[in-house]
Amino acid sequence: MRKLGKSGKITETGIIRTCTKEAAGMKKYEYKMVEVQVKLGFDWKKKIREAEARWNELGQEGWQFCMHGDGVIVFMREIEA
Repeated sequence: MRKLGKSGKITETGIIRTCTKEAAGMKKYEYKMVEVQVKLGFDWKKKIREAEARWNELGQEGWQFCMHGDGVIVFMREIEA
């Protein structure tokens, strides 16, 4: 909210400062897009084990599954401020 100050200039009230403080405290994220790649072969159990191992590696690095679509899997993790 703005108000007219003694000098006749428009000044900002505490509402703006409050919003700035809230924005500074918001969580921030980064995203990783991984292309889905299916290797040739018929051993689906092996493919599942390999995918599971890769997802576990990403999980150990702090990445979590976010969504998938159009041949891409999206992972996200929180950025430390």
